[in-house]
Amino acid sequence: MESKICSKRITILPTPKKSIKEAALIDNEIWVFGVDGTNASHIIDAVTIATQFYQVKPKDILSNIYIKNLNVEGQNEGNMPLLVKPNMSLYENTTRALIGTCNHFGIQPGINIHVYSSSINPKISKSELHQALRAGGTKSVETDSRKIRHKVGSNNGQDSVPLVSNLHVASLGF
Repeated sequence: MESKICSKRITILPTPKKSIKEAALIDNEIWVFGVDGTNASHIIDAVTIATQFYQVKPKDILSNIYIKNLNVEGQNEGNMPLLVKPNMSLYENTTRALIGTCNHFGIQPGINIHVYSSSINPKISKSELHQALRAGGTKSVETDSRKIRHKVGSNNGQDSVPLVSNLHVASLGF
């Protein structure tokens, strides 16, 4: 099945507390661009756009959040141990931003963050990931005992390798 991109773009004009966000309808989904996941106001803007598009409540968008392998931009693969602390900070700050977003919308506990991470991820281990999520404000973090097996492909769509991932579930505590 061929993917079709709709050129219809939506621009949300800034108000004193909002930034300009662009969104587009892609394959009948709303995609919001320019969102910094460590910035609560960016997430708030994206959730606002999604709630307007899908005509749902913010809790419907935020009740289960899925993240796959967050990594700091521009990382050099050469020295993996140096990548751990920036990635821990990224997970911690993303968690804090999600808590700030939930507080903005008046959403109480019951929000889960599901993180998929390679079981051999040299950029952040399981224990470091759990530590970062807790430092960001989660009240608990658990790892599913089952391993998720999938293929990871290249951008050219031709090459792929098998990968085993863990699913970590963190409950926000605020």
